[in-house]
Amino acid sequence: MDEVVAQTLKQIYTYFYEQIIALNITILPTPDKVASVVGTVGYTVYQNCPENFQMYYDKFVSLPVQSNVIPVFLALVVLYTLFSLILLTLRGIYRLVYNFVRFSLILFMVVTLIYIAQQYLDQGSPLLQNILDTLVQLREQHGNAPPSRSPFVVQN
Repeated sequence: MDEVVAQTLKQIYTYFYEQIIALNITILPTPDKVASVVGTVGYTVYQNCPENFQMYYDKFVSLPVQSNVIPVFLALVVLYTLFSLILLTLRGIYRLVYNFVRFSLILFMVVTLIYIAQQYLDQGSPLLQNILDTLVQLREQHGNAPPSRSPFVVQN
């Protein structure tokens, strides 16, 4: 099988090499030089890789070349289905965790706001009036106090 791939790649490179030569561009190496260099590099990499990779490469190369496209197409459909199921599961888990954290934070903020509002409501005065009185007191403490009367007046 690797001979078929190498031969096909060599034919592709030869075609492009001839097209470039027709345009008087001679900077590319010849197809024979490229094939020998790539073959040498591939053989060196194969010899220096771990035995597990060599074993799997040998099994992959020993697979028969099939000219029938249907089994290959069906295998791709099955692999894509498995990939989609795995991706769906991982995305579902991510969304579950993300939405739980987001819901928890929103719930925490609402409970905190209710707790703060409850403190003011227990004192018997309106929440907004307490906030405005606090702002007036802060303004008076910083020296830029308004006239003697507070601008915020609640009429009953």
